[in-house]
Amino acid sequence: MAGGYQAPSPFNYVLGRGFLTFQQASDPAPVALGNAPKIVYTPDVPVLPHFSVMQGTKVQDFSTIIQKGGKIAMDLEEETYYNLSLFWGGTIDTDAGVRVNMLDLPEQIQGQLIFWPTNDVGPRWKRTFTNILISPTGDFDAISDQYQVMRVTGAHVIDQNQLFGYSDLLPDVSTIPPTNLVPPFITGPKNPGPLPSYAFVGELMTANIGAWSGQTSFTYQWSSGPAPYANPYLGSLTPISGATNQNFTPTDAQEGDVLAVTVTGINAQGQTAVISTVTLPVHA
Repeated sequence: MAGGYQAPSPFNYVLGRGFLTFQQASDPAPVALGNAPKIVYTPDVPVLPHFSVMQGTKVQDFSTIIQKGGKIAMDLEEETYYNLSLFWGGTIDTDAGVRVNMLDLPEQIQGQLIFWPTNDVGPRWKRTFTNILISPTGDFDAISDQYQVMRVTGAHVIDQNQLFGYSDLLPDVSTIPPTNLVPPFITGPKNPGPLPSYAFVGELMTANIGAWSGQTSFTYQWSSGPAPYANPYLGSLTPISGATNQNFTPTDAQEGDVLAVTVTGINAQGQTAVISTVTLPVHA
């Protein structure tokens, strides 16, 4: 039994592990926020007590909730342009390189936040916060002897369906085949910020596995296909002979083509293959 149902049971003790995704209305898909060593949620539910004066001593006989909401604080370690935009409340400019503007948004960033559990001790509860309003309020230590952390904070408010969120109990990781939670993607040394990645002949490209649960090992198969680039890519991809490592260096044979990589997670319960988004066409 995976736990999470009835106490007492040692199977209900949790050693918390997991990661966050956030999806604004303008995002085509949820964006992974990376390693977050600390996530704190604080309900904000003031209660108004009622006291009866029918006896010699006033006694509380009733209470009612007068307000519902919450606050969340997330320590984000990965300084991606997306995370920086959440912290600074700024827009992202990729016209020439990658630039994150500071405090230029006229309103709070709004979207759905999901905590994806990857723990292998205790029940795995997926937490969905359906409506979070983020605004710049956290501290940022530019110089530190520790890994830098961005404290991103937000208010938890009701959504259009009158919901705050919910928790779903997921199967124990030992019972499931590899499950992909964030799709694989490709990075390269040229302008590694926004996706899709740039690709150049002779430059090392790397397959990032994304995020998984239930997996024990991975295999890789790189493919190429004719340009033009489109998202989603609608062309036909052909496996590249011998390109079965996590890294791949394009040659003249791939010039003008887009690249993709299929990542396959494998464990005792089965295997799952997921293809990445494609790169921009390979340039010489």
